[in-house]
Parts: sequence; C-alpha cells; structure tokens
Amino acid sequence: MDRFAGIGVDNSPRFSHEIVEDTKSWRIERTNWGATVKNWKDHGGVPEFLDFVIKDRESRKLAKARMTPTPDRVNWDKLAFHGGINAALYWEPEKLWAHMKEVIPVIKKGGGYVLSTDHSVPDSVSLEQFREFVRLGKELGTY
Repeated sequence: MDRFAGIGVDNSPRFSHEIVEDTKSWRIERTNWGATVKNWKDHGGVPEFLDFVIKDRESRKLAKARMTPTPDRVNWDKLAFHGGINAALYWEPEKLWAHMKEVIPVIKKGGGYVLSTDHSVPDSVSLEQFREFVRLGKELGTY
C-alpha cells in the first residue's frame, strides 16, 4: 500500500440530485442530502437553503432510516483497517508478540491493513522493543 486515505461508509440519505430551476441568475437544486438550495451564479458563497428534509420527528425517522449503514454503502475494494494492536501490552513484550501473531494474520485477510497501536508508544518502551514490534509487524503484515 503506497497511499492511505480515509474511506468511510456512505451515510448520506441518498436522495437523487435534481436541478429544480436553472435561470440566468441562479440555480435551485435538491442535493443528495435532500435539501433544496439556491446557488447564485454571479457570486460564490454559501447556498441559500430553501427547504429541508427533516422538519419534524416523523421526517427525522424517515431520513434516519435512509442513512442507516448497509453493506452496499462500503466500497469494499478500497477499505483499509488501521490499528488493532493493544498498546497496553508494551509493558509485557512476550504478550504483545503473541497478541500480534494472533491479530495481524486475521485482520490483514483480503488486503488493506495498516499496522498501528491504539495509542502512542509509551516512554518506557526501549528502542530494541520497538524495533522488534516493527520487525514482527513487517513479517506478519507482508502480503
């Protein structure tokens, strides 16, 4: 992996983008979020919001249902996992190595794993211990 990008779940309500009105001076459109906005063509800035999808509790329930994550909202070909190694185990190197040997082979399946700890490296970790962490991580994490 030569590049890392944050790739998240599409949690938009997935409304169809629609141009409602297009004049010489402005464009009114319904966004993918369901809001109706007016964009002036002769100057930039924040769009003028004309209408919103969520107006009351019932419309909030409907919008929430449209935003619920589902498997089809993830681009599985570009998904990467990050972390998964418990930094608290740095104080017990043998347990850390065993933990890495258990976790990394499982989480790297299918590609896209980025090795890291769940916190920063404690000051008490020697350079030798950290070098072993990196070495073992490369050994276990290489595809």
